[in-house]
Amino acid sequence: MTGSNPHISILILNVNGLNDTIKWHRMASRIKKQDPMVFCLQETRLKFNDTHRLKINKWRKIYQANGKQKK
Repeated sequence: MTGSNPHISILILNVNGLNDTIKWHRMASRIKKQDPMVFCLQETRLKFNDTHRLKINKWRKIYQANGKQKK
């Protein structure tokens, strides 16, 4: 296995809401800078209809779980 990397990089961020544009850009630039193989975003506070905002060119697969919204 010449040239392969036996390690996997995982980045987990608690973003505490992604409805703010500045927060969104900070989060996206941090992910691009660290370039993990897998990243998990917690507490995005995005509704199911807003998940299109997570689609960025390099991000190939997106899985999400939505629970009941807190008030």
